[in-house]
Amino acid sequence: MSFKDKALPLAARGIPVIPVQPGEKRCLLPAWQTKATTDTDQILQWDKDNPDYNVGAVGKPDGIAILDCDVKGLKKRIETETGHKFPPTLVVKSAGKGAAHIYMSQNEWSRKLGNQKAPGLFDLQSVDKYVVGPGSTLSNGREYVVVDDSPLCEFPRWLYDWIVKQTVPEKPQTTTAGDGTATEHQLLDFLDYTKVTYEKIKDGIWDVKCPWEYRHTGEGSYGDSVVTLIDGMFGFGCKHNHCAGRDWHDFREAADPDGMCQFQPPEELDTAEVLEILESFNVDHTEPMAVSTGDLISGAAAGMPNSQLVQPKITNSEPAPANHEPTSKPEDKSFVLVRGKRNDAIITLKGIRASDIQEELLEWLWPLRIPLGKITWLAGKPDCGKSVALTDIIARVSSGKDFPDGRKNEWGSRKVLLGCTEDGLGDTVKPRLIAADANLDNVIVLDNDAIGTQTGDTQKQRMLRLKDDIKLLKATLKANPDIILVALDPITGYFGDVDTNKDKDIRPVMDQLIKACDEMRVTFIAVMHLNKRSDVDAIHKILGASSVAGGARTAWGFSRDLEDDELCHMARIKNNLSKDRTGLDYKIASKEVELKGRMVEHPCIEWLGINEATADDLIAKERESRRQGAQDRKLEAARAFLRMKFAQSFQHKCTALYEEAEAEDISNRTLKRARTELHQSGELPIEVDDRRAAGQGYWWWIPPHEKDLLDGVEEAM
Repeated sequence: MSFKDKALPLAARGIPVIPVQPGEKRCLLPAWQTKATTDTDQILQWDKDNPDYNVGAVGKPDGIAILDCDVKGLKKRIETETGHKFPPTLVVKSAGKGAAHIYMSQNEWSRKLGNQKAPGLFDLQSVDKYVVGPGSTLSNGREYVVVDDSPLCEFPRWLYDWIVKQTVPEKPQTTTAGDGTATEHQLLDFLDYTKVTYEKIKDGIWDVKCPWEYRHTGEGSYGDSVVTLIDGMFGFGCKHNHCAGRDWHDFREAADPDGMCQFQPPEELDTAEVLEILESFNVDHTEPMAVSTGDLISGAAAGMPNSQLVQPKITNSEPAPANHEPTSKPEDKSFVLVRGKRNDAIITLKGIRASDIQEELLEWLWPLRIPLGKITWLAGKPDCGKSVALTDIIARVSSGKDFPDGRKNEWGSRKVLLGCTEDGLGDTVKPRLIAADANLDNVIVLDNDAIGTQTGDTQKQRMLRLKDDIKLLKATLKANPDIILVALDPITGYFGDVDTNKDKDIRPVMDQLIKACDEMRVTFIAVMHLNKRSDVDAIHKILGASSVAGGARTAWGFSRDLEDDELCHMARIKNNLSKDRTGLDYKIASKEVELKGRMVEHPCIEWLGINEATADDLIAKERESRRQGAQDRKLEAARAFLRMKFAQSFQHKCTALYEEAEAEDISNRTLKRARTELHQSGELPIEVDDRRAAGQGYWWWIPPHEKDLLDGVEEAM
């Protein structure tokens, strides 16, 4: 169901709508409160931007209010406690907890309530708040479903009385002081609203519970982060090792992921104010800070250790080409275009002149298929050769061979960092590399104990975790600039203890990984698994939250041909950087490899040439094949049913025949198709006396030997 299919029916009821991220509950549209609309043209434009958007239904004082139930059965409980029944109205079952969203038209009673909240019971979304609308789906495949499609009722007076007894007034939306600066009350209001644990250290400085505590190592996380408010200007930074050290904007997003609190910081901290905060924490800065006016507190500025993670260089490495130097952060040349007031908050709009933007060439590892400095996914079902294809790509990068579509390998022989969690290094990984003609000296393999830590006399070993080790990975790449490709097979084992199905958990990891690839000019390729959904396109079949698939610039799907099991396809799922939509056909061949004096066969890829089909084309073909197969199975069941019935009797009453077939899950339409096919083939020429309206119609068949007798009688007469 496209965005317009979800949004237009709501708009027709007078319900303002907004676009919500596919598979999620978040709306990323800036100032969505002012853009919620029932306008058809705007809805069609949003649909054009991304037809996969979910839809949000927005409460407005002159429109609707939604009682967003947090528990199942609340509607019935309210009716029992009040002695009143809800009038028929639009009711939607949520995809999360399965509780009800009850939609009602606003009147004086709902407007008097405004937004209300009873924790663990319900939210009343009345003023610039929204719920996800019917037809929307979450990343787990669950859908928001209409359970009552009645016209909207008016907000009941008795419901007003019940809500007043259940709720406490919502925290007021924040305002600024008379001089346009933010106040301590505003900050504490926000922290209370988001339920962030905090403790005031002194005027202008609060210790808070870091939203990224899952990124921390060692004991505890409380007291490792700081929120500052100096002269109405805000900042956030974390002192804990391995934390992202994020800024105020991301802190606010993490603390209030649904964006339901309207607080916006009017001003940001400059360098002098950052230094003042650091001095209050006795932070020793041995390196210059790169904090300019308009920047919020960086991770290093917030007191993170300044020690460099310099690793020993990998030996036998040639100097990196001049065009493969890690990118440095360009000087911030942005400036304030305008500063003004909106709803008592000071708003600034910043920009940068196009002439000041540092140009960068888009470079490709595999021309037009795998970009340099970006993330690429290789995704597909098991037993399609994803790992073997990845090995082939690694072999070409390590040896300098050209790519299988004939495009030139312009980088020559380069180093690859490879991680594998599902295959043995000695019995599978190395033999496959040999079979693919890789330069083994240029492939550095991580085992499952790649990361070592030592505290005193205690040593611990563990595998690489992207959640915790991006900085270590960047330091490794910086120390070994000839590594041009990092490959993980599969990536799921390397994310760490994050829930990849929750966007708020996996997005920080993906953001760091994207930034590291861009800064170090290194390509990142990983094998991905697919989810089990059969009703979505290829991009949404990649396992995990939307930011997993969205973080890659290219993704390739691997599948077997429906008719030729030996034939496989590498087809385009997404390629945001090239217009080339073609893929490659291949088959999984084998090659003899000498291991300890014995010749042993190991798989390798035999590339067969270009194909024109995209992954979506192949999925559609597979879906149609499944549908056709299901129809064929139903039709064969109907034919078998008729063979059985007419072996028992030569004549059957229509109504009885249809009823018996329906009990076997055979529809009237399928039964008629089966009769026609049997009749036309001559196998069972069933005649029809169709007088079902009177309940007297029959299907009948005269066996050949009895037909001969009848023909003889007619001739005699």
